[in-house]
Amino acid sequence: MSELLSLASRKRIYEHVEAHGGAHLREIGRKCDVPLGTALYHLDRLEAEGLITVRRDGRYKRYFAANGLGRREKDLLSAFRHAVPRRIGAALLERPSLTQRELCEAIGVSRSTLSFHVNSLIDKGILRREPARPENKYVLDDVELTRAILTKYRDSLGDFAPLRPPAPQSVPVAVEA
Repeated sequence: MSELLSLASRKRIYEHVEAHGGAHLREIGRKCDVPLGTALYHLDRLEAEGLITVRRDGRYKRYFAANGLGRREKDLLSAFRHAVPRRIGAALLERPSLTQRELCEAIGVSRSTLSFHVNSLIDKGILRREPARPENKYVLDDVELTRAILTKYRDSLGDFAPLRPPAPQSVPVAVEA
């Protein structure tokens, strides 16, 4: 292993993957200041030697240190590398049970966008839909693991702020006659 990490650029890439589990190729190349082809070559070598593992996440390949995280942690990290799922997780940590309408307001997305991401998170076992009247409620499947992942990787995940600020509440104005 020491020989494999003797190249400065490969060592920098490995250290980045260790610190920022779930990063994708372009992010790694950008953060480590190496061309994409070089980053891909070194990532392939690190994977072949068993130092890192790769998981598919839609159109991305996500890279993880081989000895660091379990399957469940990798699932959460992969999901939370995307802006909307990360904000859903953060909103549900603040308030453990929210309706679709409340989640839309909290994270600043349309109902159709939220529906797409909520269904994806439910399919991955990260979120649960609990039947309620008049609207279903959404809750995190594993609150403590979600909190641990979002806390540990907060700096590398990106922004947690709503995508657009909540609409201002209309205040009735008294009209003088």
